[in-house]
Amino acid sequence: MDQWVKRKVGKILIVEDYLDTAEILRRILERNGFEAEIAVTGAEALEKVSRWRPEVIILDISLPDANGLDLIAPIRRELPETAIIVLTAYAELENAIRSVREGAADFIAKPFENEYLLHTVRRCLETKRLRERLRMAEKLRALGEMAAGIAHDFNNILSAMRAHLLVLKKRLGDQSQEEFRSLEMALKDGMAIVERLRGFGKKQEHLSRQLVDINELIRDAVAMTRPKWRHESLKKGHPIEIDLALSPLPRVMVNPSDIREVLVNLIFNAVEAMPQGGKITISSAKEADRVIVQVQDTGIGMDEETKSRIFDPFFTTKGHGSGLGLSLSYTICQSHGGTLEVESEPGKGSTFTLSLPVAPES
Repeated sequence: MDQWVKRKVGKILIVEDYLDTAEILRRILERNGFEAEIAVTGAEALEKVSRWRPEVIILDISLPDANGLDLIAPIRRELPETAIIVLTAYAELENAIRSVREGAADFIAKPFENEYLLHTVRRCLETKRLRERLRMAEKLRALGEMAAGIAHDFNNILSAMRAHLLVLKKRLGDQSQEEFRSLEMALKDGMAIVERLRGFGKKQEHLSRQLVDINELIRDAVAMTRPKWRHESLKKGHPIEIDLALSPLPRVMVNPSDIREVLVNLIFNAVEAMPQGGKITISSAKEADRVIVQVQDTGIGMDEETKSRIFDPFFTTKGHGSGLGLSLSYTICQSHGGTLEVESEPGKGSTFTLSLPVAPES
């Protein structure tokens, strides 16, 4: 696995039976950072819609085995949020109007300017992602109503654990101070999670944010999760190794507990994805005005359907757990003006990419 995974702008399926035209479209899109695939028949298009799950589809009307307009309905049943852009000739205005009625997001008349094509694709992609964020916000609002009700019980449990930890620390003196530091940090972060649960779905401007070096938070998260990825994996006979590839970074303005929670969730997720052991690589770098962290694993990977739902609340493929860790992590990143994305293929592991804005210079 490459140490640094290049992120794609979006996944575009080109449905066009003239292969020369399709290749021109693919080159235009790939030069501008998109990931593009081609289908030359209606049957191939529907197969790739189901398997590859594109975010935008550029659909020609004239196909050897189908009228492109007849594909709009089955595509929307499979991927209701995917935007469809219909290619038409100037003389086919009626088809263009019908395509929009059938559910296409837009149409482009041939011949077209490259910049107009790119503008249309980007606009459709942004609209699709806005709809997904609205859908996520609605799910999280419902989650917030439930979370507020259980936060009180969690707080009582954590308070009792903290009291017992302080007693043990006094009895043991200077022994195991590093382990106590990690436990205290984990409890502190747990109590911060309870506070966030109490106000889940509401604006959280009151949360304390400070200038931090995210590399320090990465090291904290690795230390806090060490019992899981090192000791438990060794007991099972399937060792897991964590490799850090951290670059010097400008500071970010974040709530440290929040971002540590995201990193802990990503590490635990990587461990769960490697039941036979493997390697986790955590990298950091600066790209333009963003700080980027990638957590890569050599695990089982995900198919396209799983990848498209991985940040949904309560979604899990593990058979245990709440299915909330990655959803909460996604929300935390958004609340900090950041993003959380995933790249994955079955059998080839997964890469989660966290992006946060660099703090402005004072």
